[in-house]
Amino acid sequence: MIKYENIRNFVRRTIRFGGYIPVSNLVLTYGQSVLPPRFLRKITLVRNRKIQRFLYPVIDRVCRDSVGLSGRKPQKDAPIWFCWFQGEEQMPEIPRLCLASIRRNAGGHRVIVLDRENYVQYCTLPDIVVKRYFAGELKQAHFADILRINLLAQQGGLWLDATMLITAPLPDYVFDMPFFSIKTQPEGYFVSACRWAVFCLAANEGNPLFVRLSKAFEEYLLQTDIFVDYFMFDQFIEMLSERDPEIKKMISEVPFNNPDVHRLNGLLCEEFDAAKFDELCGRTWAFKLNLRTYSSSRLNENPNNFYNRIKSIYLK
Repeated sequence: MIKYENIRNFVRRTIRFGGYIPVSNLVLTYGQSVLPPRFLRKITLVRNRKIQRFLYPVIDRVCRDSVGLSGRKPQKDAPIWFCWFQGEEQMPEIPRLCLASIRRNAGGHRVIVLDRENYVQYCTLPDIVVKRYFAGELKQAHFADILRINLLAQQGGLWLDATMLITAPLPDYVFDMPFFSIKTQPEGYFVSACRWAVFCLAANEGNPLFVRLSKAFEEYLLQTDIFVDYFMFDQFIEMLSERDPEIKKMISEVPFNNPDVHRLNGLLCEEFDAAKFDELCGRTWAFKLNLRTYSSSRLNENPNNFYNRIKSIYLK
């Protein structure tokens, strides 16, 4: 079924957007270990130009219709948003561990767990988004993207994906800045160039970036349910930052932070090393884990691996 869906989506994108974008996606996904970086960078640049050419009319319309936006001042009591659509009782181990770590390190901020039923209590989504999601025309990952955008636009706060492990009290500057995200040195071939990460986003209420992002997704979905790029979220941010000096400034002013955000995930099944863990946590307080890297049985086969030692801290 998954293979059929992948083929179907490939064909639909090819018909709608031409062959270069879906083929380049395959090359960038499976060719990074064998193809020269110079070739991959060229493919990425051409691919992004083609994607943004399709998205330009949407961004142009949104920017013309939403001039003069400015968010409210950052809120000291802004909430932390965490989402698991099936509900907290249905969480696998890694999201449960991450949620426990967030609650311990929230620093007095409310941690609000969203699910498929209660999200309507906290934000209003465009009708077209809800309609396409419940009709099965919008993937859950894209629905979650749009949900976080609207939550931050309407209420502000910090969005953390369900696979974010927080190992120290959240710094005040996360909530003091009008915009915050994890920002590291560039690597890979992402349009974000690691200047932001959509799995960790904070903003003040009414932030112009998120207000415009909400309008951009709504405008796009009124035209089609075929996403030109899986990472369209990042494409929209890049295009809006190029159009709006205020947004560009907000992003540029975020300091480099959490340099080892992805390192812990690869260590979870290794024998625990306290010195290595302390070294990582000395530089990084937010770690991105991955539900698909390890099976539950592999995570739990060694009681003294990184995963189980960390679990003993947060899940007692």
